[in-house]
Amino acid sequence: MRRRRWLGFAAFCLLTGSRWLLNPDGMALPVPVFLRTATHDVLLCALLCGWIAMRRPVVSWRTLPWGPIALCVAAIFVLPYAIIEAAGSSVTGFTETLVFTLVPVFVVFFVAQQDWEFGQRADPRRLLGPALAGVFGAALLIEFRWPSSVAGELWFGALVASAILASYAALRLHRALQGAPVVPVAALTGGIIAAAGIAVSWSDLPSIRMLDGRATLVEAAVALLLDGPVLLLSVWLLRELPPVAFSTRYLLFVVVTVVETYVVLHLPVVWRTGAGVLLMAGGAAWLLRESPTADSSNTSSP
Repeated sequence: MRRRRWLGFAAFCLLTGSRWLLNPDGMALPVPVFLRTATHDVLLCALLCGWIAMRRPVVSWRTLPWGPIALCVAAIFVLPYAIIEAAGSSVTGFTETLVFTLVPVFVVFFVAQQDWEFGQRADPRRLLGPALAGVFGAALLIEFRWPSSVAGELWFGALVASAILASYAALRLHRALQGAPVVPVAALTGGIIAAAGIAVSWSDLPSIRMLDGRATLVEAAVALLLDGPVLLLSVWLLRELPPVAFSTRYLLFVVVTVVETYVVLHLPVVWRTGAGVLLMAGGAAWLLRESPTADSSNTSSP
């Protein structure tokens, strides 16, 4: 990978894994998380569309397969979170996080089946080892609880299915974004996330009125300084990084969050924590090292 891709990926994982610092005490927020994210994306989509409108008309991006791109974006950024929101307390948050650490395993499996990313390289199934090591490390860190109700089991199955679908969609989106500029795709992504978030959280819309002037400024700052960079980086990295490499974000998010939690809260480190972090970080590093470099000739405009 080029240095800028490494730096961009490191910044992306750090920003996403550190999001918990915005609410370290886990206090209940006046506006539900899903709705807050939707409102942030409304602002970001509007700003990105304004940026596009002020630039000269570009013909190349209008020929992109926007339908397949939109479907892949929905599968990656909307469906899993919609299922998490709908499942509520039927599936624990820890279990939901653990499910998505399986994404690197699914991506490696799909790459091995298609063999389009690796070309003449050795069998990509060899990467199942480090991917499974990362999952085992996550299992040492995260408490898994099997749902206690039939509804919970159904939601758990839907969550696993959404993780599989998101893994496959990431491969398809990586292909579709080759040659695509980042900003129009990011605007589309923000619009889809915003529309889905508002639709799912329709009953919570009145809670927005609870935000006073200071809280509104804080939310705008979070949107511009955190969600905006994360949105642009996610689209750029989906285009630039091989899918196996980008899938390691699900392992590295957890590593960043766990390390920061122990440092900030001064928690005692036990052997399970150390072993889990080492396995997850080691598995992700192996996948990043062995993933093929994206086409260095890619000169897509931002």
